[in-house]
Amino acid sequence: MRGIERFPFNRRSGFTMIEALLAAVVLSVGVGGVAMTMSAAHGQSAMLRENTRMVMLGRQLMEEITALPFADPDTQQAKLGPNETQRSSYDDVGDYNNYSDNSTDMTTAGGESAAMNDTGAYQRNVTVEFRSQPQGPADNNGNLALITVTITAPSGRTFKLSRLVARTTNDNYP
Repeated sequence: MRGIERFPFNRRSGFTMIEALLAAVVLSVGVGGVAMTMSAAHGQSAMLRENTRMVMLGRQLMEEITALPFADPDTQQAKLGPNETQRSSYDDVGDYNNYSDNSTDMTTAGGESAAMNDTGAYQRNVTVEFRSQPQGPADNNGNLALITVTITAPSGRTFKLSRLVARTTNDNYP
């Protein structure tokens, strides 16, 4: 009678503990590398979003300012500082000198608020300098105005937008 044949025990039939640990280490290094790349991409995306919002807020305010006449429509005099107490009643470029606000949303052309879903407010500051020459010093009797809008993000980073506007001499232009 023949006995039951047994398969010889093969020590190489599975993973050893050391092989499993080595595979886990290699896998964790790979996952860590991908996670660091994803984290860096997320940080860059957040910074790009913040930059875009700073530019949008600066442009919005700059367009609002430059859409107004150079000088006061009533007196035809260009002077710095607001004649009015409310921003909605500013009627010339010089009224915006030293203007400052905190903004958490954009205002559409129709005057509606478009929330940016961001944490924190963006600080906007405006300076207006009258000049006689584009590169020259400030001159309160100048026919040029250098408007600078500075936006500070919640992170503390800043963006400046400047535009030089001129007094018009065309009698047909209001």
